Amino acid sequence: MISNKKLGVVIPCFKGGHATKQVVKEVLDYADQVVLVDDACPLLTGNFISQEIISDKLKVLYNKRNKGVGYSSKKGMSWLLTKGCDLIIKIDADGQLDPKNIYAMCAPIIEGKCEATKGNRFANIENAFQIPKLRLIGILFLSFMTKLSTGYWDLFDPTNGYLCFKKDVLENISLNKVDNRYFFETDLLFRCALNNIKINNVDVDVKYFPNISTLNPINQAPIFFIKHINRLIKRILYQYFIFDFNPGSI
Repeated sequence: MISNKKLGVVIPCFKGGHATKQVVKEVLDYADQVVLVDDACPLLTGNFISQEIISDKLKVLYNKRNKGVGYSSKKGMSWLLTKGCDLIIKIDADGQLDPKNIYAMCAPIIEGKCEATKGNRFANIENAFQIPKLRLIGILFLSFMTKLSTGYWDLFDPTNGYLCFKKDVLENISLNKVDNRYFFETDLLFRCALNNIKINNVDVDVKYFPNISTLNPINQAPIFFIKHINRLIKRILYQYFIFDFNPGSI
């Protein structure tokens, strides 16, 4: 419990294995409720975690077939909302994001500075040097496209998977419309932009070795590009013509 706020954490998992076990153990030290969503993991991580970690605060949900990180995140978020969580964090299962930053992710929201937070890996130059060069190029390209399509120009690392939301933000967003795959984080930002949700950057620590994310920004770039163009057009129509009409519309 943080400042009388019930904290829930969702961990979507595909090919997590032993790295996910460590993530869950550390997250349990901070959260009131933790839900691990096994996305038809070939390593059977959900079963492994259920046997290795016994806690009243931990719930393991399963997808019968692989539905994507977005679907799994939404499933976990919806479950946490039913449990009355006031703050909901999404953290990756691969161990790259440090659970020790959980309180830092919550602090700006509790202090009333914003309604959501987004992790920023690039505040520390040493973090950037850990990222393989081709992956870094992909991240920078996707970050620029995300800024363009969502309008959140102040978010320095918009593709980061470390997220924290007030419960009413998620309750007022149609989660079922958010992308089910890797575009989830960006699409969620797009929905937040339409609702004028204030989001702050939070500096977070990352570890890139030996844990490697299943997302390959280079391979995903063409798919993301098409989806970004779609969201950009929608954002312009909604924000400048449907919800409002101002000199910027002209």
